[in-house]
Amino acid sequence: MDYPTPTAELAKLLEGRTESAALRHLADARLNLGDRKGALAAMKQWATREGAQAWDETARWAASHRELEAAFRAAEKALLGLPDGAKHDLANRRIEWADRHPEAADALALRKARVVLFPQDARALEDYVRALEKAGRLPEADQALAAGQALEPERRLLLRADLLTSHGDHLGAFQVLDGAIAEPWSMDFRRALRSPRRKVYPRRPELGGPPWRLASMPRLSCA
Repeated sequence: MDYPTPTAELAKLLEGRTESAALRHLADARLNLGDRKGALAAMKQWATREGAQAWDETARWAASHRELEAAFRAAEKALLGLPDGAKHDLANRRIEWADRHPEAADALALRKARVVLFPQDARALEDYVRALEKAGRLPEADQALAAGQALEPERRLLLRADLLTSHGDHLGAFQVLDGAIAEPWSMDFRRALRSPRRKVYPRRPELGGPPWRLASMPRLSCA
């Protein structure tokens, strides 16, 4: 169905139509007439009829018009039925909305929800853990890291050490890495171990560790 440029008369005409498409065009017509509240109501009616993809569009429409409460509610409905690709994109997008408008939603809670939706998404897990650390919630960051399924063992160790280092706990970071040094980790792990080790033993950095560990320590050949 093709509709002309929105006018008050067209809006009245669309209100009398029964097709779902008419509701979507009605939203545009009302918005062009300055009736944002009426436009949002039409978008919700349209999405109720059409399902998850329409709720996705409604969420993005509402966010673009600064109707944040409606945007987050529509996104929740959309996430229930979207395919994985679109669901992942919307989960990312609503976190962006919350980061820009912290008064409208809890970005940390949305990051946690994304991890639940996509437990194998390593980037999402690390983003959530780092957000918790940035918020000063290090015990929760540790718990999330321990419970997460997405990160490889080496990356998990490196991230935990990095969190401790960020909070000035160089000894804790060293102990996390040093306790796993016997494993055949990559050179990234070896390089990461050097920094907290030198913080813990600043007077003997060339030795790389305490005297009782020297015999068992592998020699580092990092560039």
